[in-house]
Amino acid sequence: MNGPSASNPYAWEENRQKSTAPANDEYFFWLSVSKMMHEAIFATGGLLLALLLYLVLTKAKKSMKNYKQMLLVCCLADIQYLIISHFVQLIIKTQQSVELCVMGGMARNFSYNGQVVVMAVYAAAFGITMTSLPVNYYYRFLCAAGTVELAGLASILALYGSKRLRCPRF
Repeated sequence: MNGPSASNPYAWEENRQKSTAPANDEYFFWLSVSKMMHEAIFATGGLLLALLLYLVLTKAKKSMKNYKQMLLVCCLADIQYLIISHFVQLIIKTQQSVELCVMGGMARNFSYNGQVVVMAVYAAAFGITMTSLPVNYYYRFLCAAGTVELAGLASILALYGSKRLRCPRF
């Protein structure tokens, strides 16, 4: 590991040259496994999300009419997260009880300020994906209960900040 540099004074940069030490060999082995897994997940996730998007846009029947809009929003949020996570490819390493996060994707070639922006977009995409899960369940509950019929993409997006997100009364 190299020490802090002038362009990044608060972090250590990864030394990419292999060492003869067994710990470094093991690290580089798992680093290559991580890279292969990132590529496999991106390819598989991209295919499955493209299939879901195709099915939602073309094959959704009238019985799925109310739920089609929520599926579309969730699918687009997942596509956004898949692309940005592939672009960033966070690799986490613990060294001397300190967790180091290294960008393994294309974003590692950016300047420090560019990496900050990419990490902010990554955090936002992660947050959108995580909040779409409970919204999805709440929307399913509303559709199953038949209490509220939501129409239009704007009403789906309004669920993210709406007062309707309070716990339902039973």
